[in-house]
Amino acid sequence: MTKNFSRAFTLIELLVVIAIIVILVSTGYSVYSRVLDIETMKFGPNTVVGSFQDTTSNPLGLKHWDPTQ
Repeated sequence: MTKNFSRAFTLIELLVVIAIIVILVSTGYSVYSRVLDIETMKFGPNTVVGSFQDTTSNPLGLKHWDPTQ
């Protein structure tokens, strides 16, 4: 009886640990996806950030001013 109880208790502990890991991962993913949404809103969906940006014709990355607009 003690051996079976010990085995069941270990299974319950394992399930609790798995549940805690799932909660932590889902919380981390929701925070990560919100950070990505904020970054997308900040820069826009088609903005290239970093060293891949073409700065040969516009070294400062400034928008062209159009007086007709």
